[in-house]
Amino acid sequence: EGVRVQQVMPASAAETAGILSGDVIVALDGESVADLRSFSALLKARNPGDPVEVTVLRDGESRIVTAVLGAR
Repeated sequence: EGVRVQQVMPASAAETAGILSGDVIVALDGESVADLRSFSALLKARNPGDPVEVTVLRDGESRIVTAVLGAR
């Protein structure tokens, strides 16, 4: 379950939020992320500039970070 982050681009919303390569995104604003398709659908329902709470698993621990979505 979730989407593993393969790479974080410099100066991206993910980097600014503290998301790291290897993190697994398991929820977006409390909504479960089962796979890449569900993650994409959740992102498409939001707009650039929207703040979102991203729940990630890192080293077996759940963490919540806030990201501000960038332009698509």
